[in-house]
Amino acid sequence: MDRISVTRLFLYPIKSCRGIAVQTTHLHPMGFDFDRRWMLVDDANVFITQRTHPRLATISVTMHDDRLEVLAPRCAILRVPIVSFANASIAVRIWKDTLDAHPVSEEADRWFSAYLGDSVRLMRIPEGPVRRIDPKFGRPDDHVSFADAFPLLITSEESLEALNGRLTAPLPMDRFRPNIVVSGGGPFGEDGWTMLRRPNLELRLVKRCARCVTTTVDQKTGSVGKEPLATLATFRRSKDKVFFGMNAIPDSSGEISVGDMFVPDLG
Repeated sequence: MDRISVTRLFLYPIKSCRGIAVQTTHLHPMGFDFDRRWMLVDDANVFITQRTHPRLATISVTMHDDRLEVLAPRCAILRVPIVSFANASIAVRIWKDTLDAHPVSEEADRWFSAYLGDSVRLMRIPEGPVRRIDPKFGRPDDHVSFADAFPLLITSEESLEALNGRLTAPLPMDRFRPNIVVSGGGPFGEDGWTMLRRPNLELRLVKRCARCVTTTVDQKTGSVGKEPLATLATFRRSKDKVFFGMNAIPDSSGEISVGDMFVPDLG
């Protein structure tokens, strides 16, 4: 098998807000540095995403040494300290998991609530492993942050090209919110990979990614349509789910950069 090249890298500091394209980042067993370390919850302390609040797509985040700067149309900049655990933790729920997280600030809560038109709170995940990966797909020491289920999502340029060839209007890769985009394996070649290896870094590919309505949200405007789910359902459907990309778990830590080359293991 030919080597696979990394073409793009993205991280998402606040779950379901707009992603950040980076050239280099640090990867460790729970994913990229600062990826999905913050999350919004409703009054029942249950997580919210673009599935119910597509306007989250219009909120962008920039990273600085000591803070996040959160921006949205016609709003003042919100500054969020990167390290701030002054507030007592409370239990929050993400899917079937309940874990303790720290409220960021009343200022952040007011900012997000006003913009979304709904009562929400911004939460910060504690440092260290606090949320186990489903043991059907992970090992006992595998953990994840506020990401849906796995530390990484890997997609490929060729798979997007194959999908866009079936669409009336092509879609950008940001609809799929990947962490790592690769090239060199052919359309949907990633479905058959079990590992991506390079010196001192290994990524375990454990499960095809079932796609939800977030892929129908325009990541620039927050508007919602029918694609790509309608078209994916015609050729990427299995047991009432449609698939695009692979969920992955890092087996080691290290820097990862655009242009890095990996060798895939086939299942």
